[in-house]
Amino acid sequence: MLSQARLHRGFQSEILGTEYHRNLDARYDNVYIVKHRISPFYAIDLEAVLLGYGTERLVLTGVSTDYVVQFCTREAHDRDYEVIVVGDACIVATREIHLLALVSLGRLVAIHSSD
Repeated sequence: MLSQARLHRGFQSEILGTEYHRNLDARYDNVYIVKHRISPFYAIDLEAVLLGYGTERLVLTGVSTDYVVQFCTREAHDRDYEVIVVGDACIVATREIHLLALVSLGRLVAIHSSD
């Protein structure tokens, strides 16, 4: 899926399908960070923002449990954040891959459900 994104113009901001959901409280005073690679810490100011707020815990959800979520989780863990992955708020191509990724991540961090 991720390898085909560029071919199909995926993950480009300000095109159909990338707008905020109408029920999301997206306000002008929120901090918005656009990441350009799988790593959320690569070449952007995410860590500076987190440190500025005194953030110690990250609660992660997302697309591509086995790559994007896993990469972010591992990198955040290495940077000494407490990480919680909301397993049922993540997704990947197959349930099997999803579950394998969560089992792997469960060795490092807490896995919770959205209940």
